Amino acid sequence: MARVLGCVLVAAMAALVVLMLVASPDKAGEGGPVFGVLLAAYLVAFLYGRPDLSAVATGVAAAVLWLAVVALIPPVSLALALLSVAVAGVVGVWLTRNPVAGLAAAMSSALLITTVAWALVTYGPERFVPVLDAPGAADPLLESRIEAPDPYVGLLALGALLAVVLVAVRRFRTVNAAVST
Repeated sequence: MARVLGCVLVAAMAALVVLMLVASPDKAGEGGPVFGVLLAAYLVAFLYGRPDLSAVATGVAAAVLWLAVVALIPPVSLALALLSVAVAGVVGVWLTRNPVAGLAAAMSSALLITTVAWALVTYGPERFVPVLDAPGAADPLLESRIEAPDPYVGLLALGALLAVVLVAVRRFRTVNAAVST
């Protein structure tokens, strides 16, 4: 079930990336391959890393909590997103006593929070869009909608790095189990 949920999360992010790249064809040449690699890391982690359902659910719960706070105190905040990812990792370890579950929880929350944040700042109500200083912009809201998702690429990359670590740990354990027998 965790694999299915993970694949759904990756598919949602992939659909949003496609929508964003279609809206900004000039970014597609440089951003498309980067997003492809990042999403591939997530996909491999969900399929090969085999995270526990409780870990993925913890990541989803952290993202839902982040969304609730953002809904009460807009606009979206990268600092709050990073805090939520860290909390997901800590809670994942605390619940399962397994550091790998913490990695999976943090990875899952990073992916879902990035997806929701991009959707909110791009397509959501104005109150969710952070006001960015755009001197001389004809439409400051439009400029903020265009620029606001950019910092979340770092969050997406952080989650992808956690995904790579998750796969490496899984591979290490598989090889050690084979050598031990």
